[in-house]
Amino acid sequence: MEKPVEDIGKVKSVKFLKNIVRFTKKNNNNLEQIQNLENTNTENENNAIQDILNSVNQEENVNVPAKVSTWSKIKAFLFQEIRFGFKPKTEVKLQEAHNFWHQDVTTEKVHSFLFQKIKFGK
Repeated sequence: MEKPVEDIGKVKSVKFLKNIVRFTKKNNNNLEQIQNLENTNTENENNAIQDILNSVNQEENVNVPAKVSTWSKIKAFLFQEIRFGFKPKTEVKLQEAHNFWHQDVTTEKVHSFLFQKIKFGK
């Protein structure tokens, strides 16, 4: 006995709907597990952040001197960072000098320079 085409379509659609229901149930369980993990992670992160802040506050209280001494001022002045720069024209000239002194010199270049043709007059 063969089923009509419409009945086969209904059977397939019923199977399809059952599969969708199973899939959503599994995903709902997974979603709940993920939400539980996120809640515990945020609590752990908040605790970790609070611990770090407490340790920083304790370190600040211990390491910071109450009064800046004269030696600290002298040391800060002597060992301050020194920055200097060049004007654009000066920088170009220094780059040209650097390129001149660090150019590749080969025997062929020396030979061609020493034995180049020189023209006198017109």
